[in-house]
Amino acid sequence: MARIEQDLGLLMEKRVAKIKLVDRTFNYDPERARHIFSFILQHNHSSHFHFEIGGHLLDEKTLELLETVPKDTFQFEIGVQSTLPETLRTINRPAALKLLEKNVRRLHKMGNIHLHLDLIAGLPGEGYQDFLASIDRVAALRPHHLQLEPVKLLPGAPLRQDAARHGIRFDPHPPYSVLATQQLSFTELERLQGIGRLLDLTQNTDRGHQFLTALSDACGSFSSGLERLEEFWRRQGLFRRPLSQRDLFNQLWTFVHTSYTGQVRARLGECLGWDLAISERIPQEKAPVFLDTQLTDSEQLRVRKRMQHIVAALKGRGIKVQHLAALFHHQPQFPEDSLVLFLYLTRPGRPMQVRQLLL
Repeated sequence: MARIEQDLGLLMEKRVAKIKLVDRTFNYDPERARHIFSFILQHNHSSHFHFEIGGHLLDEKTLELLETVPKDTFQFEIGVQSTLPETLRTINRPAALKLLEKNVRRLHKMGNIHLHLDLIAGLPGEGYQDFLASIDRVAALRPHHLQLEPVKLLPGAPLRQDAARHGIRFDPHPPYSVLATQQLSFTELERLQGIGRLLDLTQNTDRGHQFLTALSDACGSFSSGLERLEEFWRRQGLFRRPLSQRDLFNQLWTFVHTSYTGQVRARLGECLGWDLAISERIPQEKAPVFLDTQLTDSEQLRVRKRMQHIVAALKGRGIKVQHLAALFHHQPQFPEDSLVLFLYLTRPGRPMQVRQLLL
């Protein structure tokens, strides 16, 4: 332990930005984990720490300690792998899923630790629909990052040695990714990888949260919405194209416009508009078609008066403020026909902040 403290102390003293501890199950020994957590909390200046932990192994003492962690200091990567008990038993990764879920929900409620949850496609016994069910179950825990990736059968790994018995076909070249299993075809695996890429474009980069929620409501489940979006993305050849953030939102709007009508289309479009407006500054005159910025004279007057008060309050503080005003008609969290003011606050050397006001 002395060597660990010495090394960590040096890294923190040098203010290394990100420190990743590579133990695959960092909290296998809870007492050791708490000791290291406590040491970091006592000596850290500004470093960010990444741990791979077993969510089901978190005990009460550890959870109480984690409540004291400053926001944006710890990131936990939790390898759920699968929510199918038979699959977890087959790969010798039995986990108390209900306890894991309970602990992850508690961590999420704390709100101070970034949660990165992993699911692995192509494990023995898990088919396409099983994996979609795993996506829905894990997404319900509201992780900040939900990673989907194919299993890799590394040389010497037990699963590689048993691949023939399980009917698993894999690429013999690095990174040795699964190609198909008895339960999961090559095409289905490709679709799951496409869903994973869509998550990386949206939720995992903190974009599109309102849109994904509305899409889940429209399709009946989180995974069903992603399935439908993946089909559109693949059909349009979008997985082969690099997309800017604005291109991404424009393509999402094309998906909405060509797939839905009426109230569903209207709500999805408004959610896209909200998500884009909190992701980047949108000049009033350059708002996308899925944002309603056609204000009446009285609405424009309300915006001008509010902005005069805001500018006066910020005067002399070195903060530049710009704004976008838009109408929302189909959002359950607002009264019908709500006027929302998005404020973009910038100051030298700091990232832009976005605030929303209901007028």
